[in-house]
Amino acid sequence: MGQKVKVATYNICHGLNYEKADSGDRKSLKIDLKRTADTIVSTGAEIVSLNEVYGRGPFKLNRQEKKLARYAGFRYSKFGKAIAFGKMFAKIHYGNALISKHPIISSKVVPVPAPAKAERRANETKLYEDRNILVSLLNVNNTALTVINTHFGLNLKEQENMVAKLVEIIESCQTPVILMGDFNVTPHSEVLAPLYEHLKSAADECDADDFTFSTYNPHIVIDYIFVSKEVKVLDYTVVKSKVSDHFPCVVTVEV
Repeated sequence: MGQKVKVATYNICHGLNYEKADSGDRKSLKIDLKRTADTIVSTGAEIVSLNEVYGRGPFKLNRQEKKLARYAGFRYSKFGKAIAFGKMFAKIHYGNALISKHPIISSKVVPVPAPAKAERRANETKLYEDRNILVSLLNVNNTALTVINTHFGLNLKEQENMVAKLVEIIESCQTPVILMGDFNVTPHSEVLAPLYEHLKSAADECDADDFTFSTYNPHIVIDYIFVSKEVKVLDYTVVKSKVSDHFPCVVTVEV
């Protein structure tokens, strides 16, 4: 019998509260990390992958992962910077994070730079952005587990580069793997094919097709939890919290 553990992936959209929003207009929205933490608690997850997190910045943008861990009752947290912007001595750091009730033994940030101009396709007009992959080794009741968290770009070349790097990381892992995040692609996208050769989708394992985006107009699946072939998926849920613009996805696995 393996170890059971509940995990979740959640794009928190900077910690903005969308509960009263009826569109994607963020101008009137305010950061409310305690409401974000309430949603995390409601998932019952022990390990949570977070996207669109501020790791450094003024006041409400500073160390969001540590604040969320504290508010939600998690002991361990890691932040992975994808980009930095702002003034030289007041840089704001933005990226992905992991919070966990199980010890994080080690963690590394693997950069996935935006494609160079020569790599870009002529029809790719959406915002390009440097991305990263946060790779963490956890001790889950004396069982080693690799948790990978990422956030795909919007353009195909960005997504292809991300998948290639993910496959490289997954092939090097010596433990069971859980890959989570906002992939910005739909389940049948060809760009995901190399991942399906190495991992299985938790939603597919449970015949689930609940929309994950957006909370104000649910119409698409772009948030995922993948697990390595030896990991058993026991259940899969999309939590219908409207705090962010994404719904959190929650999975219980046996590793």
